[in-house]
Amino acid sequence: MYEPIRHKSVHTMRESAPMAAAARPRTAHHNSSDHTGVPADRPAHLRQQLAGHLDALLSATAELRRATAAALDAAPAPDPALGGQRADLESAAQRIGDRIAELSPAGEPLRVRHLPDSAAGGSLAELHARAHTLAGRVLVVAAAQQDTATAMLACTRMDAHEAACRALRAA
Repeated sequence: MYEPIRHKSVHTMRESAPMAAAARPRTAHHNSSDHTGVPADRPAHLRQQLAGHLDALLSATAELRRATAAALDAAPAPDPALGGQRADLESAAQRIGDRIAELSPAGEPLRVRHLPDSAAGGSLAELHARAHTLAGRVLVVAAAQQDTATAMLACTRMDAHEAACRALRAA
């Protein structure tokens, strides 16, 4: 059914030419885990990275809290939906802050680049969409690091921001 192999194997041909192999300089094997610039303590580096993503989510949550408070103050009549979102954002900020404290022990400063002031602001729907995106990033990083607690927190925040966006669109 199959034709027999009619030529020599590449491996046997290579073994028959030891002089050619000796004349070539031997290169080191590439190790994909041997990157320069990656700290030797990789788990701590990954925790720090996750804490940085959480810190970005916390800053977006703080911006949402300020915008929601301003919307409540500007409304002629109290809006129960905004009041519920405000309470949810306050508890979320506390949970995110607690998780950052667990991931980044005291003495290890976070190296986070926050959004410039020009990117801050916007409508509540835009802020919720941005926070939803940041929570999605936290979820991806947490899942890659197999951090279930942070992944669940990120999922909860994504659901809350999606529901807030839907409620704001419906209003």
